[in-house]
Amino acid sequence: MATVRFDEKKMRELIVYIAHRQADDPTFGKVKLAKLLFYSDFEAYARLGAPITGATYQKLPQGPAARQYMPIERILVNEGAIREEAVPVGKFTQYRVVADRDPHPAMFSNDELVIIDCVIDEHEGMTGTQISRKSHREVGWQVVAMEETIPYSSYLVSRATTSPELLQAAREVAAEHGWLRAA
Repeated sequence: MATVRFDEKKMRELIVYIAHRQADDPTFGKVKLAKLLFYSDFEAYARLGAPITGATYQKLPQGPAARQYMPIERILVNEGAIREEAVPVGKFTQYRVVADRDPHPAMFSNDELVIIDCVIDEHEGMTGTQISRKSHREVGWQVVAMEETIPYSSYLVSRATTSPELLQAAREVAAEHGWLRAA
C-alpha cells in the first residue's frame, strides 16, 4: 500500500462531484456526503492501494467524517462552487450541499471515477441515518475511540467475517498501534 497523503484539490473536487451527482436525490444531505467521501476513499484504498483524497477520517457519533471537510467546505462556499441549503424533512432539517458549478472529473483517474460512481450508486436512496448505521458496522469505526482517526488499513478487514472474536482481535491490534485512547 502506498503512503497516504492528503490531496486538497481532489477533496475539493470530490465534494463538488458528489454534490453534483446527488442533486436529484432527496435523501442527500451533509451526513450522507460525509459517508460517501469516506466510502470513496476507503474503497479506493482497498481496490487501488491508495485513497482518492487521503483525508483523515475520524470516528464521530453519526459515523466517519473527514477532519479536513469543514475548512474545505468554507473555501468552496467562498469560491461559489457549492452552497448549503436547509431543507425541512418531516420534523427535521436536512442540510444539503448543492454544487453551483460543474465538476471536473478529469481530476480523477478512470479507476477512481468508477469507484466514486459505484459508491454513489450503491447508496442511492439511502438516508443519512441509514448510511450512518451502515458505517457503524465498519471495523475501523468500531475499534477506535470517539474522535480518533480511523486507519485506512482497517477497511481491509472483511465485513462479512466480522465476528466478536475478530472484532476483539482488531481492538487489540488498534491498542498496540496506539489507535485507541486509554479508557
